Amino acid sequence: MLQKRQIALLDLLLINEKPITGAQLAKTLGVSSRTIRSDIEQIQSHLKRHNILIHSINPKGYYIDLIDKDIVEKMLNELKDESKQTTLPQTPDERMTYILMDLLLHEKQSMQTLSEQLFVTKTTINTDVSKLNESISQGLNENLIKSDSSGIHFDGVEFEIRKRSASWIAKDQDHLNPLIQCLDLFDPSNKFIENTIDIYQMLVNIIEQYQVYLADREVSYLTMFLILSKNRHEKYPIAYSLKHEHIDWIEEVINQSSDLLSVNWTEDDKNSIRIFCDSLSLISTEIVKQDNKDLQQLIDKFLEKVLNFYDIDFRENESLKQFLYVHIRSMFYRLELNEHEYNPLKDDIKKKFPLATEISLLFFNIVKEEKRLMMNDSEISYIALHIASALEVLIEPTRIILVSNLNQGSTRLLSTKLIHFFTNKINIVQTLSVYQYEKIIDNNSLNCDLIVSTSSIKNTSNIPVVLVNPLLFRDDIAHLKRYIHFYSMEMKNQLRFSELFDERLYFRVSNSNNSYYATIRFLVRQLKTFDYIEDEDEYYQLILEREKTFSTVMDNGIAIPHAAENRSRKTVIAVAILNEPLIHEGKKVSIILLNAINEKEDLQNLYQMIEKVLDLESLNDALSAKNLSHFIQIISQKGMD
Repeated sequence: MLQKRQIALLDLLLINEKPITGAQLAKTLGVSSRTIRSDIEQIQSHLKRHNILIHSINPKGYYIDLIDKDIVEKMLNELKDESKQTTLPQTPDERMTYILMDLLLHEKQSMQTLSEQLFVTKTTINTDVSKLNESISQGLNENLIKSDSSGIHFDGVEFEIRKRSASWIAKDQDHLNPLIQCLDLFDPSNKFIENTIDIYQMLVNIIEQYQVYLADREVSYLTMFLILSKNRHEKYPIAYSLKHEHIDWIEEVINQSSDLLSVNWTEDDKNSIRIFCDSLSLISTEIVKQDNKDLQQLIDKFLEKVLNFYDIDFRENESLKQFLYVHIRSMFYRLELNEHEYNPLKDDIKKKFPLATEISLLFFNIVKEEKRLMMNDSEISYIALHIASALEVLIEPTRIILVSNLNQGSTRLLSTKLIHFFTNKINIVQTLSVYQYEKIIDNNSLNCDLIVSTSSIKNTSNIPVVLVNPLLFRDDIAHLKRYIHFYSMEMKNQLRFSELFDERLYFRVSNSNNSYYATIRFLVRQLKTFDYIEDEDEYYQLILEREKTFSTVMDNGIAIPHAAENRSRKTVIAVAILNEPLIHEGKKVSIILLNAINEKEDLQNLYQMIEKVLDLESLNDALSAKNLSHFIQIISQKGMD
């Protein structure tokens, strides 16, 4: 029997009137061209029983004769039925996806029926439903999945049901094939596979045509939202009457999806699609009309605060303003929809770019006070990415193509870091998503000396490919040095760095009975003892206020707590070396560097030094330092070499 991927491949050949290249099939199904050739061979042996062949014409690709398509379609439906009977969800995630799709298609479903369909106990089904409900209802005031005597069913705002279900199905899936695998257990008459393939390809064409920057996962997410909207819009009409501005690429999505899915979107449907598309933060700055005066004033106020607090003037940085406008505009839509972005790199961003993170907290406070909206730590870290890019921009020439499967902020930051570390040596001639890169490489139209990628990609040319972490760590720099002459500015602030410490504020602490906050309280008390601060209680509360906004504990065992306001009489760093690491919010803490900052401190210089310290890969030497001088020597050499 054919595998699910091979059935999906046959589907593609059936629904396309023109031949499809192996590269196109590989891109759509998320596999290599070699896998496609192997799949074609296995399908060929299966079709020979019916005297049917898959034909191939170079360079156009594979196709099935029109006269054979009816026979193949009938055989394919039989294969799907067989697959449905013999391939059942095995893992909890697979079962939850099955249950979710079943609830989306049926008004109600009983635990008993699901138990019989999936060959598991009702207790197992009940556990799966509870976990699913908790996941998709997170952040809402009530659960979306309800249970009563007649069975389980959806109950809640239809927009939330569609949006959150689409997110669940598309999670961690940045290719079309995983989506197909989620859907092909269901009734073929719903045309899930055919519709999913059509919509996915339509979206790829539109975002390329309009130069919209969407991460690969966002394409899958939007695909599923449109598919679910099509399948639910008649039985479960959406109520979304809020008017929304028209943007060309989104209107194209609405019109083309209407044609492809043979559905007449209501005005509420259209508005829901508009707001959904607009809540995706990864769109081009050229697409959005920057005519929202309130938002412009908010950004101007933010940049004024940056100037006042940090003596850094971004007010004339039009590029930063554009990126902030687009990102913040979409962020507000997300927050109003009670949906928060998730940034898997947030802890790394916090560690690598402490100054950018602190600057972004100024915007957090503005949004909280003026908009009554709460940004989570991921949203804060995305603002920090834009700020970090603005802080580190160096425009220098060379020939690199940057390929990224991540969001715009992460990709832009990586581009900036490359330029920073290889000044005068590189020019990033093109930045591509994975699907854009695969389209170009198929046409052999690369024009560069080196390809730098954040994910594994195929390479059919002689151009070297270097895989890097999006935040460009030391191992990545070492690897790139084989292809590019390495350059980095030396730190010239070691003397100033040593002046930030006080021998009286260097402690080895036994944390057997101490929590993270108790240790901080101890350090604050010492600051008061040696006359660095005026009021111990008030200063401690300011530190708690800062910690509640965004934890200063890094994932390498270092914490850099500090007050929400710079109230220290003189800038100093109090040090606590813990004999045994303590656990705070799930992270180990071995060293606490309490930063007491004076309001007149050169914060840009201070955080530049702190950033170097946070880049420590190993704490062993620092933890075994004999005294403060030895400690400063160790972290200066390791963090500032």
